[in-house]
Amino acid sequence: QGPALAFYETESGEAYFGEIENGKRAGFGTLVHANDDAYVGSFVDGMASGTGHYEKTDGSMMIGIYKEGAPNGPAAKPKPAVLFLHAAR
Repeated sequence: QGPALAFYETESGEAYFGEIENGKRAGFGTLVHANDDAYVGSFVDGMASGTGHYEKTDGSMMIGIYKEGAPNGPAAKPKPAVLFLHAAR
């Protein structure tokens, strides 16, 4: 199978939207785990590989390089954004 776009959910509760090739995640995509942690970035052979952004449900995140599904090399861990809304007077 050649490259294509896909959306699917697994029995374990993961959801994926992005590029696939030969039945595996490949290229750019978004993977949401069953616990709602999410990875947005590059995939190779079904695993996070290349530049990506991982965000946990507690708001913590890591932006960096991934290899074979794990962080690999320098990464930024920005603090969760806090949005303050002020009513107009």
